[in-house]
Amino acid sequence: MLDQFIGTCAYKPRNTKSEFRQLPILLLSDETLYALLEGKVRDIYGRSVNRHGLIIATDLRIIFFQKSFWGKSIQADIPLNQVLSVAVAFSKTALLSHVVISTEEHDMLIELCHKEEAEEFKQAVTELLQSQPHFSS
Repeated sequence: MLDQFIGTCAYKPRNTKSEFRQLPILLLSDETLYALLEGKVRDIYGRSVNRHGLIIATDLRIIFFQKSFWGKSIQADIPLNQVLSVAVAFSKTALLSHVVISTEEHDMLIELCHKEEAEEFKQAVTELLQSQPHFSS
């Protein structure tokens, strides 16, 4: 499943190879993978994180997952039905972007994302949101 997904998207694991290998364990049996993004997450649910990790978009949730060198991991999930929007802001460098995932109460800021991957992630999440019954554009 993962090999097929990777063959159809812009995402290529760079700094998140160990997180990527955990995907089969992270995903629920009825969950479908739609997009992956690598970047530095500043905060989730108003809590400062400041960690480089893997952001995973599925048909059920957005997952931030980071595994440290010593094996300790951090995981935070945002149910897809709580996501209001996703936006890409271009940084001053030619290759990097920032992604903002907004919920009613908080934003998840993801920095240092490759532009092509950020745009693809935004497009996939936007399409997922538009297919949700609660979504109104």
